Amino acid sequence: AIDLDLPAGEARRRLLARGRADDDPAVIDHRLALDAAEAAPLLELLDRAGLLRRIDGCGTEDEVFARIQEAVGRE
Repeated sequence: AIDLDLPAGEARRRLLARGRADDDPAVIDHRLALDAAEAAPLLELLDRAGLLRRIDGCGTEDEVFARIQEAVGRE
């Protein structure tokens, strides 16, 4: 499993930049909080089992994609 590690502020900025009508700051903040709360137990379980790769999600799409490829052994 891959966890893209992205600070909440950066995730919020990216979501707001999409320009969708339903992407209002309060809705985004709620989505991010809910995702963090619901994903935490699963991520902990996968991490303890050695099945989780945490990837830095900051940077360009190409940079993040290259990190993902490296984490899964592809170049």
